[in-house]
Amino acid sequence: MGTGKVILITAITSIIVSTGTFFTLRALVVNEEGVVVPPLTGLRTVQARKLLEAKGLMLMVTEQREDPKVAEGLIASQVPMEGSKVKPGAEVRVVVSKGSSQVPVPPLANLTVAAATQVLASAGLKVGPVTRQPDDKVQKDQIVSSTPASGAQAAKGSAITLILSDGPAGVEVPKVVMQGVWKAKKELEEAGFKVKVTYTYDEDRPPGIVLRQSPEAGAKAAKESEVELIANEND
Repeated sequence: MGTGKVILITAITSIIVSTGTFFTLRALVVNEEGVVVPPLTGLRTVQARKLLEAKGLMLMVTEQREDPKVAEGLIASQVPMEGSKVKPGAEVRVVVSKGSSQVPVPPLANLTVAAATQVLASAGLKVGPVTRQPDDKVQKDQIVSSTPASGAQAAKGSAITLILSDGPAGVEVPKVVMQGVWKAKKELEEAGFKVKVTYTYDEDRPPGIVLRQSPEAGAKAAKESEVELIANEND
């Protein structure tokens, strides 16, 4: 083989070896540096996929699970973590939040049942059993409390028990029959009642005394309600 041919073959071999070495070194550098994984938590999968594809990476949704801290449809976690370095074309696996099946019970105190029905529906809840109890502070037919209480967590779609006010608790009406009108009136007023006096005449009874009362003694009546007295006229 001539000297010229040997030199040409040697030169070509050197170029091939050099080129191969360059690409090998470049691959080593890329593999060593890798692609930095961006933060994906809090993003929707569409946004995350575009972000990863721009970096030559792929998105894989591995699971959907409830997460009370992350809104439905947003990425709750990722592997590898943000800031990690991976090979080009690598997959980043994510978990997507289904939101929470629990919702807070909204404030219901002093609402009517009709108003509470709308408020609960907006929160994904509904009205359950309704009970009543006397209450001196909450107006009749307004909500005193609920079960679960306002602020507590309840499953979406669950029924909330409402406790309505029946108004102030009844007060026992004292017995004033056969008492003098003014004494009877004072006793009833001190017990929290209003008093209406109507006179009649009964010759067999002493004048100025109470003959009948309504409500009767021992009955329960709301404070500020009226007790009617039928009194015997004075001579």
